[in-house]
Amino acid sequence: MIFCLYDSTGIQNYIFSSNKLKEIVGGSELIRKMFKEFLIDAIKNCNFKYSDDYKDNMMDTDVRIIYIGGGNAALLYKDKNIMKKVNEEFSTILLKNATSIGYVTAYCEIDIDKDDFKEKRNELLNKLEQKKNMNFRGTRLLGLPITKPSANNEYPAIDSFIEDNREIYISTETKCKRDILRDNNQFNNFNYNGEKYEFPMELDELGQSEGENYIGIVHIDGNNMGHEIDKFLSEFDDSTEGMKAMRELSTEVD
Repeated sequence: MIFCLYDSTGIQNYIFSSNKLKEIVGGSELIRKMFKEFLIDAIKNCNFKYSDDYKDNMMDTDVRIIYIGGGNAALLYKDKNIMKKVNEEFSTILLKNATSIGYVTAYCEIDIDKDDFKEKRNELLNKLEQKKNMNFRGTRLLGLPITKPSANNEYPAIDSFIEDNREIYISTETKCKRDILRDNNQFNNFNYNGEKYEFPMELDELGQSEGENYIGIVHIDGNNMGHEIDKFLSEFDDSTEGMKAMRELSTEVD
């Protein structure tokens, strides 16, 4: 079997490449969907059987989801060809739906009945770090003289929208970030205990009183999460128990 780790790259640059709040929210939402939805969609599109339950027999599935969260993922594939096809489809989905998001992978063969889980995971973490350090993200082609530039970067515009009675031209990356917010169902998980709140897409709809337009922006970022996860998982040598622990930890963090 193939043990594969995924890690997103350049998250901060991707999210904050624009100073438009709507596009920052859209970029953040695309990062959230990256592994939780787009990677799963890639598996489905390839018609592979998958499971996120560690109790399921790996012989009955092609892919087992071990961990997804915090811009990372860990999957167990039945063989290398399945992994390759999923990654090809995953990259295609990202190019179409989340232009400019990058990721790296590292994999190794593993015998979950014999191999040391901690050793294998450390091997993959080292490979990921090496790939990140060596990863060269090519510069995208900027606008040519015959193209119209996007309003917030020098990439060629492919679409536009009307704001304050004027037409704003946007690039593919910006369009992806804005399109993801057309359906604001992603905020429904903030409706706790059956309470229903509306989440406006425009600042003017936040319900301020005239002359009292105070808006607070709160940014939350967990510190040393990677260290805490490593510390927790370092206690497991058995691969089956380690992967079970990863799955449970993924659920708790989520």
